[in-house]
Amino acid sequence: MCGYTGRAVRIGRNNLEEEVVTKNMGMADRVVRFLIVVGIAVAYAIGLLSGGWAIGLGVLALAFLLTSFIGTCPGYMPFGISTRGRG
Repeated sequence: MCGYTGRAVRIGRNNLEEEVVTKNMGMADRVVRFLIVVGIAVAYAIGLLSGGWAIGLGVLALAFLLTSFIGTCPGYMPFGISTRGRG
């Protein structure tokens, strides 16, 4: 199933609700994002990036790193995109 398939579940006596989001990123997508993060880090380390470019790409790298580790891309959800495959 593609896209957002979250659901609310009740937790504890206080009936607090937590939204559970289904992962929508496949392994290839996650690896590519991680490699982009490594490329940005190397470019910064050897001095190819500085100033605004370094800050902008650093923020992008952090977002890519976070999404590759959790396996969910919030940007995919409104469009119903999933690279995870079936199963």
